[in-house]
Amino acid sequence: MAGTLKVGTITTPSGSGTITIPSGVTLSGGGLDNTPAFHASRTSAQTVSNGTDTTIIFNTEVFDTDSAYNTATGTFTVPTGKDGKYILYSAYRWQSGATFSYNHKVHKNASEITNISGGNNSIYNSSLLFVVLDLSAGDNLAVTAFQDSGGNIDLTGSGITTYFGGYKLIGA
Repeated sequence: MAGTLKVGTITTPSGSGTITIPSGVTLSGGGLDNTPAFHASRTSAQTVSNGTDTTIIFNTEVFDTDSAYNTATGTFTVPTGKDGKYILYSAYRWQSGATFSYNHKVHKNASEITNISGGNNSIYNSSLLFVVLDLSAGDNLAVTAFQDSGGNIDLTGSGITTYFGGYKLIGA
């Protein structure tokens, strides 16, 4: 027999503890999905100037559940009502065999919040970054690259090596 249960609050008899949902049961409804979620990539090389933080424009959306990623500016903006903890990730690969140092950064509302440093001495050296952040509606996030080679260097334009994505955590 199928039906609808309408209640204001579900709690254990003591008011705290664990409510067990048996395996095989599917839950659906608001608040039970990891959204917003997005994944964007580069489809062509992007030049990073020497000595300058360059915002990486991940110009192709693979998916974007809430239309919160902007392919023109390279920014993800937390939608209204979607405050919470987020996992963000980014990767890119350099198209150079020169020796230089680089920084892979995430900026929140134009301020640097995390930075991975590396040194490159072989062609196609890569950087991968993961971060968990507490975000609020309207927060803007962007990924930048910095390098000190003395000249311009390109990031690869391959969706499998140069990408940015993230999603809201459930229950955190």
